Amino acid sequence: MSTDFKELVYRGIESEVLDYKAAQSWNQLSRTGRAKLVRHMTAFANTKGGYLVIGVGEDSSGYPGVYQGMDDEQAASFDPSMLGSFISRFIEPAIAFDIEKPVIDGKRYVIIKVHPFSRLPHVCTSAVDNELRSGVFYIRTCNASSRPAVRAIEMQELIQRALRNQRQQLSKMLRGILYDSQEDEHDISGEHREAINSAEQYFVNRRKQPGAALVKFSITPVRFFKHLAKNELKEASRFSINELREPVYLLGSEFKDCRYTNTAIRVLSKNAPRMWQLDRSGCFVFFTYFDDFNPSRDREKTEHLSRECIAFYAGIAASLQLDDELVEVSIQLPGVSVKIRRTAADLEASPQDHSSHLLGKFPEKLL
Repeated sequence: MSTDFKELVYRGIESEVLDYKAAQSWNQLSRTGRAKLVRHMTAFANTKGGYLVIGVGEDSSGYPGVYQGMDDEQAASFDPSMLGSFISRFIEPAIAFDIEKPVIDGKRYVIIKVHPFSRLPHVCTSAVDNELRSGVFYIRTCNASSRPAVRAIEMQELIQRALRNQRQQLSKMLRGILYDSQEDEHDISGEHREAINSAEQYFVNRRKQPGAALVKFSITPVRFFKHLAKNELKEASRFSINELREPVYLLGSEFKDCRYTNTAIRVLSKNAPRMWQLDRSGCFVFFTYFDDFNPSRDREKTEHLSRECIAFYAGIAASLQLDDELVEVSIQLPGVSVKIRRTAADLEASPQDHSSHLLGKFPEKLL
């Protein structure tokens, strides 16, 4: 999905993945001013990645709502090689980033897209005044702060992400071992089907939408096991949902209201017709409704839902060390359903690829 730069500029709310800065020139910034930008970039890279939008100042209330834009000299000063050279003096390993300079409503902005670290988290190697401290791992928090990771759980999450990235790289090397020919060898267990059907009945009874299309997405281990504790599921879900970048369907704010059943944790949205459930057997299912469903028009929305659910489950599997489990991924739309089978580690390597492959199995006339 391409980045909507106009939406980023006008969003007006700093977050875990977005920060605004007033119009400025890199060439005219002091060493401390440059270090401040690097601190934000490092924090993004150590968390989920993010965007630094330059050219938006604060209004009288302190909110980023003054759309200044930048002149040609200011925009030209943000050269990737110059930024990269400065960053490499203070941060290891090098930060991956791209610089875009879109013109929006007649004004030019600089947007620095920072990628999440791919192998090892980024550490500050040299200090710069009060902006950068040697030996520190900076992280981005949900209240839009770029600060050192000081809590044990924050360091644990950095380590988990590093280990997950290594598993992803290994999975990419092994991609192709598991073929679609394996998908119909074994049916999923009756216990899994019972869990999915029970969750569906619960959802429909409480969020029935006459005339709307019910969408059901599930990821189910092929073998049935019942040893996962509910507190393990909750902790793995919390970690994974916090890793999602700008989620639409699996929101951390809704996860705060999760409920325990006898065998699962469940999140029923209070504000939208959607619900997800994670069973102690490792079975995940998500339900929602699409109003006035149109296959071709809603393809992008369906693919986003699929990709988000796959990324969420992959994070859970990594946390629970279920990487080697073979799972069945299924999505059901009105009148048709499709599925693929992959290992959890393979899903983790590329949610986008697997989402596209899954939807590609629908009849052409449908999607």
